[in-house]
Amino acid sequence: MPDFAPEWIVYEDDDLVVVNKPAGVPCQAASTACADDLPTRLQRFVAARRGVPVDEVYVGTHQRLDQDTSGLVLYTLRKEANASIAQQFEERSVEKRYLAAVCAQQLPEREALLAHFLVKSAGGRMEISHERDARAKLAKTRVRVLERQADRALLALSIETGRTHQIRAQLAALGAPVAGDALYGKTPACRLLLHAHELSFRHPRDGRPMQLRAELPLALHDYLGHGARPAYHDAALLRQALATALQHRFALGRAADAGETTAFRLVHGAADGCDELAVEVFDRWLVVRLTGAAPEPALELVLDALHELGFAGIYLKRHPRQASDIVDPRDESIAPALPVRGEPAPETVRVFEHGMPFETRLHEGLRTGLFLDQRDNRLRVRELAAGKRVLNLFSYTGSFSVASLCGGAAHVSSVDSSRAALAWAERNVATIDAEARHRWLARDAFDVLERFAKKAERFDLIIVDPPSYSTSKRGRFRVQQDYQALCRAALATLSDTGHLLACLNHHGVSQANLRRFVHGAAEQAGLRVLHMKDVSEQRDFPAQPGQEPLAKSVLVQLQRVAPG
Repeated sequence: MPDFAPEWIVYEDDDLVVVNKPAGVPCQAASTACADDLPTRLQRFVAARRGVPVDEVYVGTHQRLDQDTSGLVLYTLRKEANASIAQQFEERSVEKRYLAAVCAQQLPEREALLAHFLVKSAGGRMEISHERDARAKLAKTRVRVLERQADRALLALSIETGRTHQIRAQLAALGAPVAGDALYGKTPACRLLLHAHELSFRHPRDGRPMQLRAELPLALHDYLGHGARPAYHDAALLRQALATALQHRFALGRAADAGETTAFRLVHGAADGCDELAVEVFDRWLVVRLTGAAPEPALELVLDALHELGFAGIYLKRHPRQASDIVDPRDESIAPALPVRGEPAPETVRVFEHGMPFETRLHEGLRTGLFLDQRDNRLRVRELAAGKRVLNLFSYTGSFSVASLCGGAAHVSSVDSSRAALAWAERNVATIDAEARHRWLARDAFDVLERFAKKAERFDLIIVDPPSYSTSKRGRFRVQQDYQALCRAALATLSDTGHLLACLNHHGVSQANLRRFVHGAAEQAGLRVLHMKDVSEQRDFPAQPGQEPLAKSVLVQLQRVAPG
């Protein structure tokens, strides 16, 4: 997980440095827990090169790029250089030119000036407003078509103002959103295809003109020639896509180095430019998951590129294209027991999430024993669980149970129809020496809920995370038809004031549908919704442009309504 690469530096002297920022590297840290932002990483790099403490290195920030935008960023290395650079940015004498790849039927034939009034909206978006809106700020961008191929174009853009998401919002308003822009468009691409191409300014020491350039990234060039295609069709494009995926997961990589979180998703399908391909980290090993049939030459290319990252071994698992299709996981062509690259893993691989231990197995079938897309939810459960009675429905190997017990839950009940999964859950619980506060029930969830309701057994925190497709003696569980009834039955066992974590992993059910299911179930159960929060997507499971994440969750606080 590279911290800072020397080749990112385009120009450097005693006063300033200009960096060609890779896509995926943030210019501003998302949290203080992990300093993954570019200026901090630059500061660490300069300190190591000079052989001095980090706090002896000065890095002055004067501009930022969006995390997914690549290209030139200027930093000062001496405080004395700040005044000149700050004045030039304030006077807008610094010229910033960008390149963007777009998909659009109609674009201006010549250079055009885009002028819009922008206002901040929900979800971090900038919306088009009007001059009379007191909140709005004028944004001006000059746009010129450099090259066209079919319905795709490469645009040169020069901004005359410095508004948040200016280029992205204005091109979307033009009907030509930047390819790969999940916030403003629906055109798929391996990344946000926006690049800060040129930067012109006067040197702060002697005023000489400076004009620096970062060449067109391969991703933009490839999109112009081929449109959106999986990165694994070209070796160089694949390596660039993997590099971007690594940068998006920099904080997770640092947590893995520290032994705090050693399991996460490294590549998430089309959102990382690799359709029908997912790659997961389990300590020193990788698991490659294919959905549908990938061409064998492309698979070999992927395996070779991943092996170069230095992991001990790589396991391969071939999933059916439809989750409802049944395959035999014991088939060696589906899930080989031996790694396809590198050395075998031990029979059980202990991994950690936020310090919580879990037992995983990489050589048995399609599942590993841990669904990585629930890592953040497990942390939320741990933070809520202190002193509570917890019910974990469809508990599988008990990961939510472990999180609850690590958080100080008074007692946890794990329910699953599979005895083998519950035995695995019990081993996970034993790892943290919490068997005395845990029980497991190998029964159908609806049957258990009926029994709890009759006994008036109550829980303070309930987790509902059913598989998308399952069968029991009651018949086939269908999410659209049965999920609300499941929540209704679960809420009948909720204490007078408690929490429900409701989760779904289904393309056919939206986040809005999930909220409606839970609201309907609460009303039927005689509960008042005090607070309902949509759970945001995990950093390592990003949504594709124009789509919601596959995994959806809501965390709800409820209160029982007194009769009458």
